[in-house]
Amino acid sequence: MRRNPFFRQNADDVIADLLRETVARAMKMPPGVERERLLRMAEHHEIQANLTAWANSPGLQRPV
Repeated sequence: MRRNPFFRQNADDVIADLLRETVARAMKMPPGVERERLLRMAEHHEIQANLTAWANSPGLQRPV
């Protein structure tokens, strides 16, 4: 993945950091609506990380 000269981290690192921070915040909260919202957000970050890894994988072939 090409790095942006204005950012120190690449997109994969940013997504991983967001995932870790969101899960950590959710685990500190009591059960409830806000905690569920944060866990849902963490799930979205995980899906985004998986899709990014898949799209950037060397085995991915171009459509013909």
